[in-house]
Amino acid sequence: MNAPITPAQLLPTATTPDRYSTHVVKNQAGPAAGFNAFDGDVVLTSAVEREAPWAASRCSELGRVAGDEAVQELARLANRHLPELKTHDRYGNRIDWVEFHPSWHDYREAPLNSIWEGSAKMMCMDVRRAMLKAPDCRAALFADFREVRSESRQFDSFVDGLDVLLDKTMEDEFLARPASEALARAIQAAELLRHSTGEVIDGFMATRLVGLGNSWGTLFGTLGPVISQAQADAIVDRAQVVR
Repeated sequence: MNAPITPAQLLPTATTPDRYSTHVVKNQAGPAAGFNAFDGDVVLTSAVEREAPWAASRCSELGRVAGDEAVQELARLANRHLPELKTHDRYGNRIDWVEFHPSWHDYREAPLNSIWEGSAKMMCMDVRRAMLKAPDCRAALFADFREVRSESRQFDSFVDGLDVLLDKTMEDEFLARPASEALARAIQAAELLRHSTGEVIDGFMATRLVGLGNSWGTLFGTLGPVISQAQADAIVDRAQVVR
């Protein structure tokens, strides 16, 4: 019972466990990695199949990325190493530089970023899905447009082209984004025709309704040379809160 233990007995052999191991953990789940987080979720896959079957392949790709061990490690490192603001360099010069751990850059470049192209893409796909599921919403929108038809030739021409673009979008989801952007501009134009002043209406029609396939002038601050200085001054003056 009290026989002395020799050094040889402390060394691991083929029949003994590692000398440094203490116990085997059997009451904890293994790491959640190396799996598809979407394909393995019965409730989520059923909901997507019922409500948005067009998104199934993209969701599956997103699920693969979410379950990837390397991506999870990047996320862990990014959460552990938060961005650090460096206000001055070592010489005392003001730099106001935010330093990111390399995992932040790697995580941004992960396949996750190429799947959706941001939340805007999802909203555009939702617009298309709504028109496919309830065609009456499109009819109601164009009925609203008809109330201001004939007040602007540019608006009338834009809406005519929009109707054709939406027909194509129902057949090809690739066009969901340009169609949604065109819808937003048409709705803006209709509201301006109802409620705004001449210089604003003319400026909007000349720069925002330049064509369904042309994105120039659709962003704030890109009025361009078609707007005169006097017209621009009138628009700015109209927007002044204190006169």
